[in-house]
Amino acid sequence: MLVPSWIREKERCALATSRYRYAAGSFYQAENGLYAASPELCFVQLGKTVTTHELILYGSALCSSFAIDPHAAGGLGQRRPLATRRTMEQFLNQNAGLTGVASARLALPYLAENTASPPEIFLQMILGLPPHLGGYGLPRCHANYRLEPSARARHIAQRANLVPDCYWPEHRLALEYDSNAEHLTGRQATRDATKRLALEADGITVITVTTAQLRSPLAMEAVAHEVAQRCGVRLRQRDRRFPARHRDLYRRGWSLDELFAENWLAESSDAGAIPS
Repeated sequence: MLVPSWIREKERCALATSRYRYAAGSFYQAENGLYAASPELCFVQLGKTVTTHELILYGSALCSSFAIDPHAAGGLGQRRPLATRRTMEQFLNQNAGLTGVASARLALPYLAENTASPPEIFLQMILGLPPHLGGYGLPRCHANYRLEPSARARHIAQRANLVPDCYWPEHRLALEYDSNAEHLTGRQATRDATKRLALEADGITVITVTTAQLRSPLAMEAVAHEVAQRCGVRLRQRDRRFPARHRDLYRRGWSLDELFAENWLAESSDAGAIPS
């Protein structure tokens, strides 16, 4: 917690003071006299204490379209992204003297935007991070890219828009993540199947990745080779640091559980939904 120097230490709070002249927009006013760090400032502050993989994961979460919501199925709700790579970059340029900016600049190019869940961030990290960070260095994809389907595809999918989880427009390639496919209801399974059929009806190649595949480095290597072939590229030359960093990436995983306290979720549930 950042406080004026005259405030003494409070129980259960870690207090710190700063004489840095923060740029406008670094803090949001929650209520009279109470301010919270902006998402961009949080990103920089994290750069002081976490690993590169963690910083990319957390920064991507700030740029995502999901939020922790105890009222939603699976504990995830939808919201507008809190930040983008562009707003992050602007903040770094305006606050170049802050501790953590150097780490944030290294992580910034690899942030995923508009993902709908933590596993989708992890999927983009595996496929898109350069080999020296443990990824396969594939071309960047668009998360939850909104497509306008043809009349035939609309008829198949029974919806006005198609939104692949990952999409490479120039290669007409989509990647769909099936989370816990074995637990899908019949309605969900049908909706997912018709979405894939509609995409394919419009000439888009669809690759499906399950949770079991995402958890398996060997299975994801096969997925990476398939994506590379469909994109007409070769997997980048393996960096000598790749094996160790790839293991580090998998040890990190996609879970964000450590960032949230169960009692906070219980209190939030009692108090009602949290506005995005």
